[in-house]
Amino acid sequence: MPIDKTSKIAAMHDEVNELHPFLKLLLPKLPGVINVEYTHGPTEMGTDFVVLRRSETFGTTEYVGVIAKSGRIVQDFTDLNRQIDECTMPRTILGGKEKIRLEEIWVIVTEQITKGAQEKIHEKFSARKISFIDGSRLAILIDQHMPSFWTAISLEAGEYLAVIRARNAEADRAVSLIPMEAANFYIEQDLYHFPPTQYRLKPTRHISPKKVGLDELLKQSNLVLIEGGMGSGKSKLLRRIIDQLTDPEQFHNNPIVPVPTTYKYLQDK
Repeated sequence: MPIDKTSKIAAMHDEVNELHPFLKLLLPKLPGVINVEYTHGPTEMGTDFVVLRRSETFGTTEYVGVIAKSGRIVQDFTDLNRQIDECTMPRTILGGKEKIRLEEIWVIVTEQITKGAQEKIHEKFSARKISFIDGSRLAILIDQHMPSFWTAISLEAGEYLAVIRARNAEADRAVSLIPMEAANFYIEQDLYHFPPTQYRLKPTRHISPKKVGLDELLKQSNLVLIEGGMGSGKSKLLRRIIDQLTDPEQFHNNPIVPVPTTYKYLQDK
């Protein structure tokens, strides 16, 4: 059943405990963003976040104030007016190391802001650059930069899986002889379970290796040791496993958390 994206966004009624944690993960993923500071609190001076964005034209840093609101903004937007007013004040960022003025304001709402409200705000703050991001525009940004939000798994789990999945894909591309556009090309390996060797004086019946499925092995065993000659595809197989386990839908149905590492790391740490 297709998910109602705008309804899922609108369901974030708690600004501090739902909307803000979500934006902490989404904002750093937006193009050009180099840092995000969470400023909500008694000394916020109008903004919930300050976004540091790299200018593509000049290579300089631009400062954007983000005001996050749950629900709709219609005729009464007194509180929003106050926050935009406060955005004109200079402030310090990066632990007090740098004093800045905001050059742009993003007003993010989980539902919608009426056209009339937008026009009144633009008229009152005509000297300020203000952009409105409502629930429908937010859905587009989620599709582009954080699609795991649409799944049934938590934000934290979705973010972890996305990071591991991206690193795994990059590692796979780095050693692949196949062009990137054919990255999904994969030949399934045949895996065989070799019975343990028993040394006895009296000969016993030989037991042939049994072909096994890795998915079932991972579900049934706490430890699986994969052996094979050089070039047999062991590393490729492990990257394939990570790719499957980090798929949000598969994780929802089979919540195994992949933690890729190396033997050297395990030995050192």
